[in-house]
Amino acid sequence: MFLATLDPIENLSQLEQDLDAQNLQLAKGIIRTGRDGLRFAQIDYLMAIAPPTGKTAPPPLNPDAENGGWGRRYLVPQEPQNPTPIDRPTERQTNAPSRPEEFLQ
Repeated sequence: MFLATLDPIENLSQLEQDLDAQNLQLAKGIIRTGRDGLRFAQIDYLMAIAPPTGKTAPPPLNPDAENGGWGRRYLVPQEPQNPTPIDRPTERQTNAPSRPEEFLQ
């Protein structure tokens, strides 16, 4: 679906007079009144458009055009693996009992 908008005609009554001079008139239902009280013509036209044939490629992504120039900030980059292996102790290194402050409340 495509939508085309044109600049409004400042004097719609002048257009209607010009069409009357040629024995033409605007179709009923296309003259509308906006919230501001000004009249305008709204014309709908439906046209079938075939999809493109052949090989097409999407346009390249421009990071400046995305998210106001900030790019894809919502994507968190992956962290690299730690190059140093971490050896966990096989048993506790203390025999002191746990204090109450060490437990989750």
